[in-house]
Amino acid sequence: MARLRLFRVAALLGRDALALVSSIRDRRQSWAARVAVIAVLAYVVSPLDLIPDVLMIFGILDDIAVVSFGLRWAERRTPPEVLDEHRSRVNRLFDRWFGRPAEPVREPRWTRN
Repeated sequence: MARLRLFRVAALLGRDALALVSSIRDRRQSWAARVAVIAVLAYVVSPLDLIPDVLMIFGILDDIAVVSFGLRWAERRTPPEVLDEHRSRVNRLFDRWFGRPAEPVREPRWTRN
């Protein structure tokens, strides 16, 4: 159950990150948020790290912390209407790529009491 929640949170964060990336070219986006998103993208692509990934846990945790802090900071500086518009654009894109389930997923009969 916890793993499923973790995947849902990761999917939502991924969609928000894609919405922020797609909002870079929007004229209504603040310049501070644009710079933050571009800096986070540069950090992710860059081979330089604050803590090298050789130190297993700490190397990965610092990457997660920098990316989540940068995206959260950019999200706070993005106007809500811009973020909502780009979130809906990303959701339409995901629906087109992966489709929506035809009907809600039901619990199998043998698990009911």
